[in-house]
Amino acid sequence: MAIKRAKYWNNHNVFHFESDDRQILILDKNNNTIGTLREMLFTGKTINGGNFRDIKHSGVYRIKGLQGMPDNIPSDKECILAVTAIGDADNPDMILYRLISPNGIITENTVSGSQASGWMSGGVGLQNTIKNINGSLGDLSRLKTQAKNVTDALNEVNSRSLANEDNLQKLTQQFNTHNHDDRYVDQDGDAMSGDLGMANNHHYQVFNTGGSRANFGYMTNHDELVIGDSRYSTKLTGKDLTFNGSSVLTTNNFEGMKLSAHKLDGIDSNGFIQVNRNDTKNGTLSFTANHHIEFDVNGKDNRIIHLHSGGDQIGAIYANSQGTLEYRANGSVISADLHNHELALKHTWGIELQDHINDPYEPRIVWRRLDDNDAPMDAGIWLCQPANWGGWSDDEKKHTVVWYNGRTNQSIAQYGYGKNGETVRIFHSPYIGEHNSRLFIQNERPTGDVPYGSVWIGL
Repeated sequence: MAIKRAKYWNNHNVFHFESDDRQILILDKNNNTIGTLREMLFTGKTINGGNFRDIKHSGVYRIKGLQGMPDNIPSDKECILAVTAIGDADNPDMILYRLISPNGIITENTVSGSQASGWMSGGVGLQNTIKNINGSLGDLSRLKTQAKNVTDALNEVNSRSLANEDNLQKLTQQFNTHNHDDRYVDQDGDAMSGDLGMANNHHYQVFNTGGSRANFGYMTNHDELVIGDSRYSTKLTGKDLTFNGSSVLTTNNFEGMKLSAHKLDGIDSNGFIQVNRNDTKNGTLSFTANHHIEFDVNGKDNRIIHLHSGGDQIGAIYANSQGTLEYRANGSVISADLHNHELALKHTWGIELQDHINDPYEPRIVWRRLDDNDAPMDAGIWLCQPANWGGWSDDEKKHTVVWYNGRTNQSIAQYGYGKNGETVRIFHSPYIGEHNSRLFIQNERPTGDVPYGSVWIGL
């Protein structure tokens, strides 16, 4: 390379050279350039990769992102690494690495061959450690002992502890030789001279034969007095048992109570339906909402019989253990197989429930189906009345159910609509909610019956 700023002096055959520190190169034993004299001594040579142990030549380095660095230095900022190596220039016997980070932490690591001391704190880290130790120890002058150093203070406390231990042994011996303090109840048995109270919602407890606790009684936080424990039987023993001044009826004093054993609420036993014999109800039997009559078939046919006023059977509802329900009357049988969900009609093509069978103006519920001798009709259940009729039907045998209004000749809703019959189709804009608002889904603006609060969704 050209030396631009170098010159030499000859003074009586002694040569003196001058050169720029940027021009003087530091070489390894293979004459490879390690860095300039300025980098290695003053400005620091920049290294941004590899392992710190790859640096084996003395000098100052500006490093970032090296492997093997301590965890408490920032990895995204440059740090100063001062390296002092002794021995062979390329394979030194020992190297001292001194790392200084921008946050003031100074750590050192000594490497000799394959052995390394590891990174040890110095600088700010060491100061912080000393501060933490001083903070933990506190001000020794504030020790409440005669000694003012830690060792002597601990020895003083230990001596006093041994003295207290002797006093406790003497106190225990004195307590064991004394029966008990008269202010407290003796566990072996004693008599209370005052009331014993338990805090609210806390139990007075007793022990069972296995040593487990059981609740005897307590007062709840709602001021309810609870006696006994639901896990155990409760037995009350006494001469006469009363509740708020009234005697409690038991099997032992029942005879002496002068009660009418054959009456309930003043009603004779003949006034009740018997469950273990045939009986007759001489009045209307009514059920409140959500109550019903149940059959207990037990493998046999049970039935509800419809009698004529003369006592003759004119019809009956049968139920058996196979899930079949039948109504038999006048030679006709209506059978509903509840197990297979099928309705079988025998000896008739229809079922009509009418208030007055001879009055054509009374509404009635009719089951209809296709008839070869009549005009085709939809199969379904219909509520019929002159000029006002409607019902459920199979829509053209497409296996969907349609509610149809015969008065307006319009379909209202179709159940089982869609490709797989999984949805409901509403043919007209429905009324929704207690305010009878309507939902319109159409292109044109709704007109006519459009109540307040209605919703229009345009397509």
